[in-house]
Amino acid sequence: MSGWDLMVHAVEAPAYLGRDRELLAGPRMDNLLSVHAATAALASLAGRDDLPYIPVLAAFDHEENGSEADTGAQGPLLGNVLERSVYARGGSYEDRARAFAGTVCLSSDTGHAVHPNYAERHDPTHHPRVDGGPILKVNVNQRYATDGSGRAVFAAACEKAGVPWQSFVSNNDMPCGTTIGPITAARHGISTVDIGVAILSMHSARELCGAQDPFLLANALVAFWRAEPGAVRPGPLAKHPRKVPPGRLVPMHRHEGPPLRKSVPSVAVAVLLVLTGTGLLIGTYNDRPPWGTDIAYEGGFILASRIRGYDVDGSRTKALLAGECARMERDGMGGERAVHDPAAWVAGCLDGAAGRPSRNQGLLR
Repeated sequence: MSGWDLMVHAVEAPAYLGRDRELLAGPRMDNLLSVHAATAALASLAGRDDLPYIPVLAAFDHEENGSEADTGAQGPLLGNVLERSVYARGGSYEDRARAFAGTVCLSSDTGHAVHPNYAERHDPTHHPRVDGGPILKVNVNQRYATDGSGRAVFAAACEKAGVPWQSFVSNNDMPCGTTIGPITAARHGISTVDIGVAILSMHSARELCGAQDPFLLANALVAFWRAEPGAVRPGPLAKHPRKVPPGRLVPMHRHEGPPLRKSVPSVAVAVLLVLTGTGLLIGTYNDRPPWGTDIAYEGGFILASRIRGYDVDGSRTKALLAGECARMERDGMGGERAVHDPAAWVAGCLDGAAGRPSRNQGLLR
């Protein structure tokens, strides 16, 4: 033996947990769970000749330490295989470019489910649950590659499969992880959507997921691969509906708008009204928005409702009603919402813990 790679693995078999076997515990769910679901979905399509696209499954090494390897997402493996597939079918470089531009990639990786003991670490309005269906990951700083078009693709696939799905948005007060999704999008110019399954105890020796979630993810992937032509997919703009003879352009009509001398007085009046209204709001509310009470109340209400929903033995709910709501607000756990109206945040927290209906309509429900 002249060379080797040493790897250490937990060898205990996965096991169901819970009164109704509703949870599944096992090693390396991040990210063998996604690989297994995708493999099962691809296998279910074997032998079909009615697929409108060529389904591809790519699984990479070294995602947790940068993906910079010949078998990692930063390497040439995926691009080489896709390019050679185009050329093997007699395609040109132009065909390759068109194929990449018309391709959609679902980058599937596990994500953090809300923990009942640390619900405040999640965004207050995004609490993905185990067994709640696949998650769609969104991040404005491009830590995830999902955009509006990609969201539509994934939502359409889930709807077609009858699968529920959830949004995952990282708490802005905490650093956000990333996936190989942005790498795929930037390196290959392929529209990429970051998805996955919400799990607990990520990166532990044994991780925990809902027993139904792998099944739901696999069904969503089957529906995605079987998308019919004309389904919502990024790509070239639809052809103009008018009949145009070959070689002629569709005529374009320019709207000039009103003459400048007529629009100036209207713009001046509008600016004056905006400035007057702004001045009145600032004078009345100073730096507190007029809907600040609603924002604060709903923040407390939503957080407590989530904790109550996961409180199996009722101990957390009792603590909230016994004074923990006020302590959480004093400790800054209410975030920016509580700053608008601390008393309203505590009131919302108490109502949510008690299971009472929200007494405010709220802007963020």
